Amino acid sequence: MNSKERLKLSWKITNHINKKFCKNRLIIDKILFFNSIRKSKGCGVVHGFYDSNSKMIGIKNDISLIEQIETLCHELTHAYQHQIEKNNKLVHNKVGNKIFSKFMKSTEDILKISLSR
Repeated sequence: MNSKERLKLSWKITNHINKKFCKNRLIIDKILFFNSIRKSKGCGVVHGFYDSNSKMIGIKNDISLIEQIETLCHELTHAYQHQIEKNNKLVHNKVGNKIFSKFMKSTEDILKISLSR
């Protein structure tokens, strides 16, 4: 899958999650794929980020497609926490894990259709 197709799939997943779980209230202005990122203190491996100021999601370019989708759903979880739940801490906790699991499960049908082509 080339970069244009990955970006199209990422927007398809984002729009699906926004419609299904957020009543179209989630704002993501940009999704980008990056090659490297400067790690902040305390972070392990960085596969992506959500910037709450610019409403942007970044996903590492050189990881597998499934890792990119998992990263997208993870960052959409942070966006959900920030924008829908009005939680500015963007923490990793049990509630966040439940949201992430719902987002991942809801992408299954999209992936089946997109990857079968």
